[in-house]
Amino acid sequence: VAARARRRHAAAGLEEEELRPGEAPPAVLAGEAAARLLAVFAAAAFDGRGHAEGSSWLARADRPAALSPLLSVVDDPLASDGLPLPFDLEGAPKRRHPLLDRGRPGAPVAGGALAAESGGVPSGHALGAGEALPLHPRLVPGSASEAELLAEAAGGIWIGEIGPVELFDPPRLGARFAARGVRRIDAGGELGAPLADLGWEGPLAELLGAVAGVGRETVCRPVGIGWLGGAVAPCLRLGRLPGRCYPLPATL
Repeated sequence: VAARARRRHAAAGLEEEELRPGEAPPAVLAGEAAARLLAVFAAAAFDGRGHAEGSSWLARADRPAALSPLLSVVDDPLASDGLPLPFDLEGAPKRRHPLLDRGRPGAPVAGGALAAESGGVPSGHALGAGEALPLHPRLVPGSASEAELLAEAAGGIWIGEIGPVELFDPPRLGARFAARGVRRIDAGGELGAPLADLGWEGPLAELLGAVAGVGRETVCRPVGIGWLGGAVAPCLRLGRLPGRCYPLPATL
């Protein structure tokens, strides 16, 4: 953590810039930002109750058949670096569950009660009251270093963190969040001038569909209240930053 912080430290005296209106640059999401997005996407897209009721993204007939082919995601509640929890809240043992295979979505998760009600297959993801969510999503890392991804995104921006994600349209994965710790990536692939915090709004599936590179070093961040699970992800390179971006007002 200390080494990552030193690499990302902004030199004193750099003047803050702003993203130009309508600009959709290439971008690199730090592992911390990617893990937060992964947690929100996995829970919203593979929600067992939402799928059974036909109200989730996975249940939509018009959703994309695949996201970026670089994305493979499993829910792995037994991995030691992902805040493991070997059983669900019905007491059933948990097991690995594929969510994305090279961008292609798998099945939703379910607990025993929900599976009996909907005719599905229990996967050991019960949260009680018929709810079921994947709380240990893990994005399979690639082979690139963060430095290599930054070099490939030269001229774009780096996003160190994102604020809490507001999912305002779950069936379409419509979301908004604040991107913080934003920096320019200079022509040599180094982190340059800081940018003002950005607001972002759009479909999460469009954001994940723009992934053009996957890092190899992963980080874990807690999901939800923290002890139930953790999302594990490496840094991600986006060929462009889709959706709508806008400057956020400065806060005291």
